[in-house]
This record gives sequence, structure tokens and C-alpha cells, in this order.
Amino acid sequence: MAGRRTLVVDADWKMRKLVRTNLEAQGLDVAEAAAGPQCLEELRRHACDLVLIDADLPGGNGWNLVAELRRTLEAHDLPIIVFVAEPARSRLLGRFQRVSTLVKPFSAADLVACVECALVGAADHGLRTADY
Repeated sequence: MAGRRTLVVDADWKMRKLVRTNLEAQGLDVAEAAAGPQCLEELRRHACDLVLIDADLPGGNGWNLVAELRRTLEAHDLPIIVFVAEPARSRLLGRFQRVSTLVKPFSAADLVACVECALVGAADHGLRTADY
């Protein structure tokens, strides 16, 4: 996973720091955004290999951000992991290719495994990663 760039989108700075710390320990380059507009701007400026999004973003929530990313040139085929509090709601993401979910609260091991799965699946554009 070393050298790959990820973007973590979460309004909670503590959650962004937790994810950043765990992914940087795996050799990933991690950028952060607190909201959808920052996420879109970051993707316009820097290419990423993976985006991790909290489903419960305030305002334009994470569900809408996933849909918006799929409409952009920068992220139309980018693997996405969505942090969800309610596993049942993850079915809403089934219409999108290359989107997986990670149920909160999650362990560092689950986070790393989900990220590895998404990045490995990035080589196969038709693969939908497993839900964790």
C-alpha cells in the first residue's frame, strides 16, 4: 500500500486523525477534508487512489457526496469506502460500483483490511469491494 494517496472526509477531526494515523502507519499518504466541498477541491488539485467518507457529514451529507463524486471526472471510477453507523443503510450504496462500507465503530485492523481490499480492487475496475 506504500505510496498510495487516500483522502479522508469526516467532519470530526478526531476521526480524521485516527484514520490518518492508522493509514500512515501502513505507508499511505493521507489527505483530509472536513466536508464535501473541501473533498471535491482536494480531488481537483491532487489525484487520489481511494476516498474514505463518513456517511453522516453535516449539510451535504456523505450519501450525496458519493453520488456527486460519481458524476465528476476526477472520481467517477475511484474506489470509495463509506463509514456507516447503521449497516442496513449501506444498501443505499448498492447502485454505485466500487463503493464499500465500514461499520462504525471499527477497529484499526478492520480499517486496514477494508482499505487493502479497496486498493487491490482498484486494479480491476469491475470489482465491488466487500462490506466490512
